[in-house]
Amino acid sequence: MSTLKLAICLFVLLAIVQEIQGSLLQTNKEKENIENALETLKKTKNIYKSKQFKGETFAFLTPWNKQGFERALKFKDKFTYLSPVWFEIKDQGDYQKLDGEHNIDENFLSQIRELNKDNSTNIKILPRIYLSDEQTLISFKDMWARQKVLDQIAKYIDKFDGFVLDSVFLSYFQASRQYDQIAFVRELSQLIRDKHNKLFFACLLGKQDRFKWKQSHMVVLLDLVDRLLVSAYDYHQIIDGYYPINPINWIQENINFFDQKHRPKILIGIPFYGFKISGRVDYIMGEEFKKLIEEKEIDSVKWVDTLKECVFRSSDEESVRYYYPCLKFIDERLKLFEQENIAGAYIWELGQGQDILLEPF
Repeated sequence: MSTLKLAICLFVLLAIVQEIQGSLLQTNKEKENIENALETLKKTKNIYKSKQFKGETFAFLTPWNKQGFERALKFKDKFTYLSPVWFEIKDQGDYQKLDGEHNIDENFLSQIRELNKDNSTNIKILPRIYLSDEQTLISFKDMWARQKVLDQIAKYIDKFDGFVLDSVFLSYFQASRQYDQIAFVRELSQLIRDKHNKLFFACLLGKQDRFKWKQSHMVVLLDLVDRLLVSAYDYHQIIDGYYPINPINWIQENINFFDQKHRPKILIGIPFYGFKISGRVDYIMGEEFKKLIEEKEIDSVKWVDTLKECVFRSSDEESVRYYYPCLKFIDERLKLFEQENIAGAYIWELGQGQDILLEPF
């Protein structure tokens, strides 16, 4: 065998060995990730504060979970957008009122502005506007009713970088309501984006029923917003005996609904809470979950690869299961978002979780 052929064979052999070693290292890392999940979820120190995820990271903050605001400042380098849940459009009978001014946290806003001024961050603040009442949408048949709400929103535009519109009615296509939905979104979009060069996002429930999502409806929405947030959590269905929060196949189904050209406008939701299943479904939050691990009331964890989720249990309560995000849960989703050219991830919500869950972002 010539020297050249021998060198080529050795080079190929070395490459194969390195690939096998890399695969083994990755397998061992993933195994360690799951085996140490219980200890990891108790971790409070030496958490990466620099940005790890290449995509955009958006997080909701709620007034009733103040830890979210503290966490946003502590991990400031992780975030592209923050959305405090401050505003709601409420039906007052004769008119619709934009409620929530009392929720605005001026101290938090000033702290974010100071960080941005120092060029250490460039976080955009987009408060959520929640529309939950169908009566309000019915009243929006009247262009003057819509205008009154828009006038109330206009008073706050210069204060923020934009807004997020969150309404179940955006997710459920109804021919009789489509004009009202789209008319309001279009007028709000024009107010926010065109006249003031601000950002405008809309939030959707994940796709569960093919009759409630309509392609033409979504294409119009996508043209009117800068980002479309798709929850894809709170699955509430059984798969192979499991009750997942955020199964990977459902996330993929939500992503597949959108054309490649639209995916850079999509942010997919990741929950920072879990489910406790014990004959009924209860929500479980980060601090409560961590306490159960610390007190060894949760002492085992299983990775379900078909769901890409962790299932936690107690050896004393075999009938009770906990579905809660572990780091591998988050890693798998962020990896999928990058592969599918999704703009990024959004978190519901920052105060419900734990510091450690932010490490992969």
